[in-house]
Amino acid sequence: MGDNAYYYGPLNKNNATRLLEEATALLLSGEQNYQIRREFDKNNQLLEVTIAANNSKIYPLKKLLSLANLEHITIDDATVQKFNDFLNENTPTCPPSILEYGNVEALTDDKLDEMKKNNHIGKDLLNLQNGELKALNQYTQDAMYRDINNLLSGSIERLDKCSDNFLKEIFLTSMISLSAINKPLEPLPPGEEAKTYKTIRGEKSAKFAKQADANREKSPDDAFLLTQQRILSTTKGTEVGCHYLNEDREIIITYPNAMGKDISGISYYQGEGEILIAGQDAEYTLTLREESPGKIVEEYTAIQMRVLKDSLRELKDSGEEQQEESNEINEDAPKP
Repeated sequence: MGDNAYYYGPLNKNNATRLLEEATALLLSGEQNYQIRREFDKNNQLLEVTIAANNSKIYPLKKLLSLANLEHITIDDATVQKFNDFLNENTPTCPPSILEYGNVEALTDDKLDEMKKNNHIGKDLLNLQNGELKALNQYTQDAMYRDINNLLSGSIERLDKCSDNFLKEIFLTSMISLSAINKPLEPLPPGEEAKTYKTIRGEKSAKFAKQADANREKSPDDAFLLTQQRILSTTKGTEVGCHYLNEDREIIITYPNAMGKDISGISYYQGEGEILIAGQDAEYTLTLREESPGKIVEEYTAIQMRVLKDSLRELKDSGEEQQEESNEINEDAPKP
């Protein structure tokens, strides 16, 4: 297998990734042994949101998320169960639900058990706990996914006036969702590659389209590196994707060996056929194809720069400076 193949095994996590997992467990510990702090500049713009534990340990979320490997986030089963209990005991901003023919139906534990029993949940999700399924469902709802992806990508301005409870819910849902996306199907033979997922996107994918266009103008034959520090939402078909396409422009992105989950069975909008992938660094190469006179299809292939078990190349090239920076956040951070 090439350097971009996924190997299943112990994750070589960086310190920022471990600290985010710690912060998740802290928020679900059942005791108010932390504070949520916001740091503003002189113009009252939000600079950072920090979870400060009573033992003086700090978790600056914007900084940690900029350094973490989102595809390495793994939350243990006990913490996921606490998240499910948290949803059952509190009224979430987006109550977990599914939308069938315009009718909203609560995605309760009983409903999930019924869906599993009747094989309505999808094979990608059979090894997930109810808390993980509810987190993925919440992510797909309009009021959630924008705030989650803004947080993951470092755009925290919208969190300046929200309540601590809402911020807690957004962060927890993002971490549990990422952990669910990153969980491999079981059992898996050692060294087996993950699936290949394909997504269709159009001009409304502003960041990707803008950088792709800039790269073509600068160096049309060269690959370009793009970091998408967010959850990537894809579709299995073109019925949904066509809403994001221009009549004379089509962008197709293929992610070889991408770890992800087909969540169409529990998505709020079940007709979308969604597949979710944890965002990461990737190098994109372009092939142009004329589908019909005047219509050019842009086909990009994304070669991931990270793998589940780091390659020797990555250990050498990818992050000594980032590792040192995240280590400085808390000198007493636990070692792997």
